[in-house]
Amino acid sequence: MLQIMLLAPTNASSPTAWSRRVKRIIFNEVHCIGQAEDGIIWEQLLLLAPCPIIALSATVGNPNELKDWLSRLQAQKGFKMKMIVHEVRYSDLRKFIYEPPHNFSFKGLAEVSRLPVPGLDEGDTISPNFKNVAALDYITLEARDCLTLWNNMQKTFPKELLGNESELDPLKVLPGVIEKSHIVKWEQRLKRKLKEAMENSGSNFYVLQESIDPSVQSERTSKIQRCIMSDPVDHIGRLFTLACELHAQDALPALVFNYDRSECERAVRSIFLKLNDAETVFKGSDTTWKKKLRDFEQWQRQKGSNREIRPFKRSESGERNPSKLDIAREKGSIEISPWESFDPEAPLDHFSFADTKMMQQKDLDDLVLQLNPKKVQPWLIDALRRGLGVHHAGMNLQYRQIVEMLFRKGYIRLVVATGTLALGINMPCKTVIFSGDSMFLSPQNYRQASGRAGRRGFDLLGNVIFNGINRDRVHEIMSSRLPALKGQFSISTTLVLRLFVLLSGTNSNEFAVNAVKSLLSQTRLYLGGPDAEITVKHHLRFSIEYLRR
Repeated sequence: MLQIMLLAPTNASSPTAWSRRVKRIIFNEVHCIGQAEDGIIWEQLLLLAPCPIIALSATVGNPNELKDWLSRLQAQKGFKMKMIVHEVRYSDLRKFIYEPPHNFSFKGLAEVSRLPVPGLDEGDTISPNFKNVAALDYITLEARDCLTLWNNMQKTFPKELLGNESELDPLKVLPGVIEKSHIVKWEQRLKRKLKEAMENSGSNFYVLQESIDPSVQSERTSKIQRCIMSDPVDHIGRLFTLACELHAQDALPALVFNYDRSECERAVRSIFLKLNDAETVFKGSDTTWKKKLRDFEQWQRQKGSNREIRPFKRSESGERNPSKLDIAREKGSIEISPWESFDPEAPLDHFSFADTKMMQQKDLDDLVLQLNPKKVQPWLIDALRRGLGVHHAGMNLQYRQIVEMLFRKGYIRLVVATGTLALGINMPCKTVIFSGDSMFLSPQNYRQASGRAGRRGFDLLGNVIFNGINRDRVHEIMSSRLPALKGQFSISTTLVLRLFVLLSGTNSNEFAVNAVKSLLSQTRLYLGGPDAEITVKHHLRFSIEYLRR
């Protein structure tokens, strides 16, 4: 859309036209330039931008190369380019591998019995099913991980390797009032020493690994057997028990990422049906609920007889003439029964993940009524009332917008999505779950999606949980480097045609000429490609001759 608006002759014909009044263009998630589908559009827009740009991304593997390429583009238009790099997150991410309990019987969601704490492995109600991933595989370490690493390095490494302990000992390195910047510097020193140990054959590095995580030895010895007996994991069945435990630990709202659209819908449908079936069993057997229904029916029968309104005073002529004060007094004297807001068909709180305190029922009904049952399956609408949502590019647009709105308000607390929620949509959460393995779960997508948890201004700590993914695969995803960002050949015949239409429609004004020059000045086929200025010009000539035929 932006490309069409920039290259439309009507938007660039006069000095005050829209394209010539654009002062800044913000490219959020600029790493999308490397995507196979839409990357070429991003690269074309970066080439054609008539003004200074602001490029934002948290997952660029080669930021210096990207900056050099963008600097050349901007310099040709008389603009300077600066790069600002933040290597540290505002809030840490704590990673877990989820292992479901052997025996799980669902009879309703448990109430949160403690004050919320940031991490899943803190407090009195810690669940043994959350297995913390070995800290050595982290790319970034929390303060507690640094302390664990230091204590075990002292026990296992020889003194000759540790060297001057005053540079590593937290009692000597850290000040009395500790800030995050102090932890970052300490972490860097520990990592440098750890790197030395990994390169030193006599450093007892494997002993250090086993002292931090005893499961490393068993993992190493059972790797062959695990590869032979590796069966696919039912991550959808595990997801329900995981959601229940997160609710009990007040770790919701959560975003669940799965890169298969059909599995996203199956996961939400499975959770919805389990909640619905359990509620049906509860309503059919619970005596307290049955008594509540009888009381409600009795109130409905008595409702008509309780509507007697006292007669208003009559005027001297005998006509009934109530004043505004009388009407207001009469309305104020009518008692509002708590049964007025009772809906026997509404989901019960302990069979729903929705936070009903965050939105009034009337507001929710107004949103749901906007959905067309012919375009949105009825069970998806019912799942919204239980705090569940699906989000992927194949869903109805209005449904997706309502899911985003309800999640931001805090009513919906569990959304299963593909990568659509990892890019540019502000939906912060306490917990991010990667459910089920996929070829699309790359290190770049992992970092992009996990960044939804622990957002600045919302949470002090974010939780990242891997559900139904092999432990070795988890370590591979977390420890892999971000791939270098590569562009594509951005000059297409269609783009050349649009530029000629722009030249013709604006009588070759300055804006149109500069747009053409931005392509002619290209010295590379694409970002990260070799220098090929002659090849670029040959392709331009080919496109022109092709269009003239």
